[in-house]
Amino acid sequence: MFKRTHYTEVRATVKIVYPVLIKVRAYTRIRFGKVEKVRSHYRRYWGIEK
Repeated sequence: MFKRTHYTEVRATVKIVYPVLIKVRAYTRIRFGKVEKVRSHYRRYWGIEK
């Protein structure tokens, strides 16, 4: 009697999420009826590697 072997394939995709810093230029905005100056800063953006 022969043994039957079953082969199965398992594929796993892993997506890596990492923060990317994007530079934001200085600008002015109006809050509460007043003009504010916003300095340049870095904004965190969560990029996805495929």
